[in-house]
Amino acid sequence: MDGSDDQQVRAAFMQACGFRAQSDGWIMAVE
Repeated sequence: MDGSDDQQVRAAFMQACGFRAQSDGWIMAVE
């Protein structure tokens, strides 16, 4: 997998799962 591609997938994942966690704590989404 390309590093650039992986980052895009991660960005989408963070937007879906980390969006709510961002309100409580960005640290939760990082995990």
